[in-house]
Amino acid sequence: MANAAAGKAALAVAGIIGVAAVAGPWLIGLRIESAFRDGVAAISAQSPYPIRISRYRRGLYSSEAETTVEIALPPKPDSAEPVPPKQLQVRLLHAISHGPRFDRLLRSGRMTTTPEFDGDIAVRLKPLLGGAPLFTLVTDIGYGGSVSGSLHSPAIDTSKAAADASSKLQLQWAGIESSYSLSGGHLLLRLDAPGLTMSGERQASAVIGPMLLSADMTRIDDGPLWIGTSTAAIDSMTVKAEDGSFVLKQFAINSDSQAVDGLMNSGVQFSAAGLEVGGSQFDKLHLKLAFDRLDATATTEMSLALNRYQQSHGQDGSADPAAMMAELKPALGRLAAGHPEFRVDELSFSGPEGALKVDAAIRYTGDENLDDFSPLTDVEGRAQLDAPLAYVDLLLRQKIRADLAESAGVPLNEVPAEVIGNALASTRAGLVAQGLLMVDAGGRASSQVAFEGGALRVNGKMLGDGATTP
Repeated sequence: MANAAAGKAALAVAGIIGVAAVAGPWLIGLRIESAFRDGVAAISAQSPYPIRISRYRRGLYSSEAETTVEIALPPKPDSAEPVPPKQLQVRLLHAISHGPRFDRLLRSGRMTTTPEFDGDIAVRLKPLLGGAPLFTLVTDIGYGGSVSGSLHSPAIDTSKAAADASSKLQLQWAGIESSYSLSGGHLLLRLDAPGLTMSGERQASAVIGPMLLSADMTRIDDGPLWIGTSTAAIDSMTVKAEDGSFVLKQFAINSDSQAVDGLMNSGVQFSAAGLEVGGSQFDKLHLKLAFDRLDATATTEMSLALNRYQQSHGQDGSADPAAMMAELKPALGRLAAGHPEFRVDELSFSGPEGALKVDAAIRYTGDENLDDFSPLTDVEGRAQLDAPLAYVDLLLRQKIRADLAESAGVPLNEVPAEVIGNALASTRAGLVAQGLLMVDAGGRASSQVAFEGGALRVNGKMLGDGATTP
């Protein structure tokens, strides 16, 4: 009796395991398909380019899917008549395996995504990639809804590929390796690209890299906006051409955005250790930009409105400013009500003539009714400059050359240098005499500008009477 009971129990356990082995992957596949369709719909709504599922075939242990991204290519600039833009269709092929999977970590499934192109693009890519896909994206799907994975792009060397022999462009690309994770609206990303080398006709060449991209971002309310920090860095960039060259060293873009009480504050900083161009060396280049007091809800609505306009008008190449404004106006009004501010916190570098520094800010001070907008009452701003006089002279010289060439109807290079020099001396003297430009004994120029209530002040001197209140 005991053996019979044990046998029945063993059969029951085996039956349960068998049902789980069959039903488990089927249920997981069902959930993956539902999440896949919802995800594509959400991405398409937030993307300027329509994305659709063109095929989804679900099996017991695996599925196959295909999505199509439609991109309207800009028309050729030399087109005599407006023509409908060409459509570039990128097909993404998704191979999905249903879990449970236990290799390295427990997860419910894995999706491998590769792109596929048609026509001329496919013909051009095949000899470069040797038949490999342009990239391979592997996504592991966790049981709690989290995803993680990697992206790989193969190396390219046109000197070893059976590419178009008529092409003078030589390209060596070391490929891309990337990893990411996304859980609960929190994204961690890192992408490494060892480098890129290009060479062409007339000894033109470029060497770029290594390159790094990293991000630690959090999504706001499941919308298109993400806040957090990100970094894009290029160790060096050297570009040479027949008429000159430039070298950029340790270039980086760092961004930081936060949301407090429904308002977003965003900043981005561009920096470089050095820049060599035209025989001159510039060091410690910095540009810090900030955009503060952005209503997060209004910014989301504006982003979605822009995407709707792009999807509805981008397919035929038409531009309709009235339709665009109709889409954006409600969100713009709510965005304006938060009194957003744009600032240049720092523009600075050191050059052969010395160091330059500029900062500026502009703020909207009106209400959400943009129909009665007036710059005299609804905008205030400030700016200040501290630079070697030689840099100010350079800017004035360029402006004078352009004005004289336009008034005389001649090319820029035909304006006599002595005429520009005389005009420069009188223009600079006039600015100094009027108190609009301050020049110290050391040859440094400075100026401070403030605009408020319709009144413009330059170095403390009032210009204009300001706005009047009815």
